[in-house]
Amino acid sequence: MDKTITKDKFRILHTSDWHLGRSLYSRRRHDEFRSFLEYLADVILKKDIDLLLISGDIFDSSTPSNLSQEMYYSFLTRIAGQGNCQVVIIAGNHDSPSLLEATKGILKSLNIHVVGAISDNLEDEIITIKDEGGMPRAIVCAVPYLRERDIRRGRAGVSFQDAERELTEGIISHYRDVADLAEKRREELGMDIPIFGMGHLYTRGGKVIDGDELRPLYVGSLAHVEPGEISAGFDYLALGHIHSAQAVGGNEFARYSGSPIAMTFKESDQKKSLCIVEFEGRKPLLELLELPVFRELLRISGDREQILERIDSLIIEGTDAWLEVEFTGESHIGDLMQSLETMVEDTDMRILCFKNSRLPDAAMDAEYDGEKLSELNPLDIFERLMDNKNTPEDEKDELRSAYHEILDMIQSEDKRAEKEGMEDENLEIKI
Repeated sequence: MDKTITKDKFRILHTSDWHLGRSLYSRRRHDEFRSFLEYLADVILKKDIDLLLISGDIFDSSTPSNLSQEMYYSFLTRIAGQGNCQVVIIAGNHDSPSLLEATKGILKSLNIHVVGAISDNLEDEIITIKDEGGMPRAIVCAVPYLRERDIRRGRAGVSFQDAERELTEGIISHYRDVADLAEKRREELGMDIPIFGMGHLYTRGGKVIDGDELRPLYVGSLAHVEPGEISAGFDYLALGHIHSAQAVGGNEFARYSGSPIAMTFKESDQKKSLCIVEFEGRKPLLELLELPVFRELLRISGDREQILERIDSLIIEGTDAWLEVEFTGESHIGDLMQSLETMVEDTDMRILCFKNSRLPDAAMDAEYDGEKLSELNPLDIFERLMDNKNTPEDEKDELRSAYHEILDMIQSEDKRAEKEGMEDENLEIKI
């Protein structure tokens, strides 16, 4: 067999956490998502990308609207038709595994590989990427979001700490088993080609900037997985879940790509980027391509005079930004909100949220040393509730474990939207 590779260099592009369908204070963001996908398709073509890795949370909901699905499939068919770029997609904790895998067979014919959930056969997560001449160029270990029920079976009498340890060990073991299988396949091929890992999880040391608003993956510690324990054996590890772009474990080639747009106003100061890695053999060269801002989000705070002055300057600039305004002045707020609405009425700006920091905190804030309910995640609230009810210490571990299972069931439910009255644009989805 002639094992001559027809192209010296092999380029991958890593992205994740698109959250198609996400809204911001009830404002739909379809235009931003479309602009991003168009930009991404152009980059793939101009940069001559051979392989696109999408590391989970393609959709914001397990039951995405027709419009969100139409954007997804239109993008994939465009990529399939514009060149020789192949695609590997894994499900994140926001995605519905069954929805992603429903079109798996059709997409595979377009060199688009989807892994929505683990199966009984680990080989299903090992994908050999071949060039147009049929030569293997890389091996991908496509590990989707691992739900707790995928890793460990609930057993009566298991302490919270033991359950957490079993979960962490199970995740690490799964990645190692998949990496070992990939190495075995590389040996069988007899070619020194790179192996890429993919995953959607939180790793210890991952920097979560205030505003990432990560949905808890596992109750307690988010599963304390050391990056080095899952990155071994991979020439590049493409991670998803954390919205801030970063390397993990001191390894520049084990990275979270981060989300492509700011999902909240608190993320508005983050630089968003795409990870492009060029391989010559197994030697990698990293490029972080900064993304343009598809919709400017601005946070404005101050007293009445400072806020009005800032709005005036934005009107002069002619921006179409969405605004979050917070009044922090000592004086009476008066008709500030009405004045601001009048000022922006004939502009392209929109005020999505107005906060008055001088209002008394809610009862829970006062009771828990100034903490705001909006700043607490479900785990924190559950801990506060147990404290409030004077729950005995020897009962807390069992309650945490039960709460853990309930959260996991809720987060993996695929049919929630039947009661949510989600929008339905009735668009025809074409593949």
